[in-house]
Amino acid sequence: MRTILVLGLILGLGLVGCAKAPEGRTVDMSNTAQTNLPKLIVQKMNGSDVNDGLRTNLTNLFCTELAAQKTYEVICADEAAAIMQQSTTGALMGSCDDEDCLDSIEKTMQSDFTVSSTVGKSDNGYVLTAGIMNNAAKRVVKRGEYIVYSEDDLVEGVRKLAASLK
Repeated sequence: MRTILVLGLILGLGLVGCAKAPEGRTVDMSNTAQTNLPKLIVQKMNGSDVNDGLRTNLTNLFCTELAAQKTYEVICADEAAAIMQQSTTGALMGSCDDEDCLDSIEKTMQSDFTVSSTVGKSDNGYVLTAGIMNNAAKRVVKRGEYIVYSEDDLVEGVRKLAASLK
């Protein structure tokens, strides 16, 4: 009986040790605001063939991957929306009606570059595209495209798309 119990524990521990852990990433952004990195606003990913929740998740992943490169000071789509909502609320409530507050919001939202991206379903899988626009020159300075063959590959596709824009 003890042999079976010990063998069961060894096998059980082996199976637990072989289980794949969930993937995750944390990007420390605490020092990017103090640098002179160009500012990049990441717009929400477009695409009519993919549900809104998936596009939001892919946008957030794309934004995190771009931020991890530390090439830009990155403002994600949901952060930009929160800043705009906060400034609107502040203006309506009178808590952001002085010039310093309004200048701070304007400076935060001014960006050197904007990245737009799409995810589209094709007959064979998904096509991910992105373009970085220089806002002053009003022209695209980088483009990327990545094709994946299943929805399960979209995370890796977004990571490779972000890497292609470095």
